[in-house]
Amino acid sequence: MLKALAVLSASLLAAAQALAQAGNPLDGSWKGFYVTQAGTKAKAELSIQGTTGTWRAFIPQNQGRVNPCFDRAHPLELTEQQGGKFKMAVHASKTMAGCQDFFATLTLADPTHIEGKFGDGRELQFERK
Repeated sequence: MLKALAVLSASLLAAAQALAQAGNPLDGSWKGFYVTQAGTKAKAELSIQGTTGTWRAFIPQNQGRVNPCFDRAHPLELTEQQGGKFKMAVHASKTMAGCQDFFATLTLADPTHIEGKFGDGRELQFERK
């Protein structure tokens, strides 16, 4: 039993190292938009290196008050899922108290475009810079 567990652990470690060496297809700088909870489009930027990076959303044009969580780079983590999808976890609360963490699923549509959705179905679209 212990031998099988050791073999499984070694196999998983080797797979993770191979993925890291192969590089993440989402690596790089991206610009695009996301749909806000109010249903309008707002600009955003992603910077990804491996399984980490940053998310920066810009203040939507129609927002009357200033939200300090916008126009600020928040750390993100990526986890590869089945079917070529990635789960993006943005840890905005680590950047500033009161900012909300959020999650989205991303897919590399082609080498220069990312498509995605938040858990509530709102869309994200990015183009490689």
